[in-house]
Amino acid sequence: MRSIAGRVAGLAPGTEVRTAFVQNAEPSLAGALTAAGQRDVVVVPLLLSAGYHLSQDIGEAADRSGVPVAAPLGPDPGLVPALAEPAPRGGVPPTYPGGAGRG
Repeated sequence: MRSIAGRVAGLAPGTEVRTAFVQNAEPSLAGALTAAGQRDVVVVPLLLSAGYHLSQDIGEAADRSGVPVAAPLGPDPGLVPALAEPAPRGGVPPTYPGGAGRG
């Protein structure tokens, strides 16, 4: 996420780009929004679909701070080719909890 934010910042000179998280990582979205204060802020969720995090975690934090939320990255047909590619095997176990083997 930080790498993506860095690339976005490089493409948008003069725009402050920060990374925040909604679960189990710091800085939290709520904390980042509080730190941003009254500056112009837009939350851009790097999510592949709409769902709980978008409607609850992100939506509630944005509502409390009075800032808008952009649409998530997906679902979008353009993501299908990227998601269909096998992930690199380097250090990835052949199975993952609760799912089938990656074979």
